[in-house]
Amino acid sequence: MVLFRSFVFLLVLYLLQGSDTSFVRLNNNGYEGIIIAINPGVPENETLIEKIKVVKFCNKDNHNGEAPNLQNKKCEFRSTWEVISNSEDFRNTTPMVESPPSPVFSLLRIRDRIVCLVLDKSGSMGGYNRLNRMNQAAKYFLLQVVENGTWVGMVHFDSTANIKHELIQIISTNERNMLLNSLPTAAGGGTSICRGIDAAFQVISKRYSQLDGSEIVLLTDGEDSSAKNCLDKVKESGAIIHFIALGPSADLAVIEMSNVTGGIHFLASDEAQNNGLIDAFGALTSGNADISQKSIQIESKGLTLNNNHWMNGTVIIDSTVGKDTFFLITWVGQQPTISLLDPNGTPMKISTVDAASKMAYFSIPGTAKVGVWTYSLQAKANSETLTITVNSRAANSSVAPITVNAKMNKDTNSFPSPMIVYAEILQGNIPILGANVTAFIESSSTSVSWGDIIKKVWPERVKHSRHEGLKGADTFKDDGVYSRYFTAYSENGRYSLKVRAHAGANTAARNLRHPPNRAAYIPGWVVNVKQYIIRISGSILDLRDKFDDALQVNTTDLLPNEANSKETFTFKPGNISEENATHIFIAIQSVDNSSLTSKVSNIAQVALFIPQGDTDEIHPNPDEIHPNPNPGISISSLVLLVVGCVVLVSIILSGTICILNKKKNSNRPRTAF
Repeated sequence: MVLFRSFVFLLVLYLLQGSDTSFVRLNNNGYEGIIIAINPGVPENETLIEKIKVVKFCNKDNHNGEAPNLQNKKCEFRSTWEVISNSEDFRNTTPMVESPPSPVFSLLRIRDRIVCLVLDKSGSMGGYNRLNRMNQAAKYFLLQVVENGTWVGMVHFDSTANIKHELIQIISTNERNMLLNSLPTAAGGGTSICRGIDAAFQVISKRYSQLDGSEIVLLTDGEDSSAKNCLDKVKESGAIIHFIALGPSADLAVIEMSNVTGGIHFLASDEAQNNGLIDAFGALTSGNADISQKSIQIESKGLTLNNNHWMNGTVIIDSTVGKDTFFLITWVGQQPTISLLDPNGTPMKISTVDAASKMAYFSIPGTAKVGVWTYSLQAKANSETLTITVNSRAANSSVAPITVNAKMNKDTNSFPSPMIVYAEILQGNIPILGANVTAFIESSSTSVSWGDIIKKVWPERVKHSRHEGLKGADTFKDDGVYSRYFTAYSENGRYSLKVRAHAGANTAARNLRHPPNRAAYIPGWVVNVKQYIIRISGSILDLRDKFDDALQVNTTDLLPNEANSKETFTFKPGNISEENATHIFIAIQSVDNSSLTSKVSNIAQVALFIPQGDTDEIHPNPDEIHPNPNPGISISSLVLLVVGCVVLVSIILSGTICILNKKKNSNRPRTAF
């Protein structure tokens, strides 16, 4: 006879209001045999919530590794304390000998933003059109990105440093134009990053006695062995260093300055069509400004064309943006023919052409028309590189615009471990689903590589990548976070990331009234698989801890298909060593063409149905059977009894709650229309 190992109990929190229990301790750390059902009709009760407390963290000795929960699925069956103690933050922290002092809170008023541009004008900036590209990007930052009310100064440096403009507060276009006229016009000399930073400190100190919270935007293309000499001074200053590395030789020491001061760093290659330098300056919006005040990039595109060829495209202005919309076009050789049409097909005249900087721009007064704007750029020289960048701001401060935030899962990596590309699309705090998202990944010396990220649709599908280095890595459905693994490293060095998002056929905002789907799995990246290793066991712990000792399934007839495709494989479980096993657990490893073996996959669980045999066949001689004078309840009867009790209790509870709600509602005043 097959016996039930455990029962599932229904714990209704509503009943705890009359309990004398000071806290609720769940069996086996809350993993086994318990379902907590919360009726949304029951009003929130702080007294009830206080009774549910975390007693302690589970550890290796008492953690239930067989529970099908997020803790095991996401943390490789490790206990909470194992996860905490193995984290970098925990391992790199020195334990306190004495009790920590009482915290002290100070309410500070956010002051005006302070930014000092520290721009490299050394001799190497004269090559690869770097100086002009830097000026184009800096003008874009000063004209469109930096917010009104910001204090901005400027320093140039080579082997020495020169203060070109003291801090000036941006109030109108007059201040912006004054700063534009201070940009460098010629390149020459060596590179001294520390002198440039020291000059920036002087600029800021003339206006403010403290450097805390001020920002320095440092752009350089060269190596400087002395840059590490001012690292301690930068740490102690309290200033924030944002670093833009232009080209493959920019000094790596400055990245540490950016990291320790809480700044961000960017890589821009010499491939102008990738628009990386303008994108870097465009990301330097204020961290304290309201989202309605920030400049939002809605288009960034570039191409290299031959004479008379066209770069055509559209820009969609939705109802959430349109204020202070700005179109920027750049070129390398000759000024192109520029055509811009509004959603009604009306031609728009480009208002400003800066022939010296090889750029043109156009600002739409007021709020731009909602709809599809069409642009066409015709090259006037062979091997001409054209780019277009479009920015806008929120049309209404009370309606959040749709934004895209991109990042990688870590800053540094080693082959063959992959990097994960994340793109989060939100309108305020509401996830946007069903968008078409594309990642552009560029190394410091090679042209752009790109591929589609997972589409957030239901059921979730992976579009075939146009770059084989990007593979599926999604963890949660419908959370607004799009993700892919990047495995195709072309070289050692630094890479930059840009993400483009477009509305899909079923794009929609998520309704936050519904709880998120928590059917998670442990993701893995995909390479060219040569074979699969499948093993099974009656114990999830044995399969996890002793995978190589588990029973192996014959996979001779299983040929791996293309990545991200569905595969079906049928096999007989064979003999499971564990007695009375009611479930079997299955895990898989993959082996690639280089004989590298992956980690063990997530563990799947399959319930076994073992039919009871005919007693006449087991005992051919009925005389040998001793009848049971008190036959027990059959399994089916027991199941019906438990289900019936649960249904009966649910009906009683529902009726009681309904009556209580009616009594409460009858005492409330009513208004009729």
